[in-house]
Amino acid sequence: MGREENIAVVAKYNEAINKRDVEGFLSVFAADSVWIDPMGYPACVGPEQILRGIQGFWDAFPSLTLTPLRIIADGDIVVTEVACDVADAEGKTAHIEAADIFEIRDGKIRNCHAYSDPAWISRQLAG
Repeated sequence: MGREENIAVVAKYNEAINKRDVEGFLSVFAADSVWIDPMGYPACVGPEQILRGIQGFWDAFPSLTLTPLRIIADGDIVVTEVACDVADAEGKTAHIEAADIFEIRDGKIRNCHAYSDPAWISRQLAG
């Protein structure tokens, strides 16, 4: 797949997270994909584990929005800088910027490694 198609896969990933679209979220991952996020979860392998990981975010944050700030793509690799805005059940809000590195193969995410500072969100929510 080409650069634009790989970027479209990542856009679908972000859109599915923002809409809490389980089917759309699962559809972008390869059967043996790996998802690593520093927000308190070990590496998730395969779409079902990855779904449990994102479900944890959705449960913790009734409002969660990813906004791409910058996208760099080269071959099978897509890197996004994203703004992540969340609100917890009490309405407390937090903002963090993160980087996600995706490896795309045959139109599916093979690997996704997110880089952020989870403590930054915790400090913001704590007041």
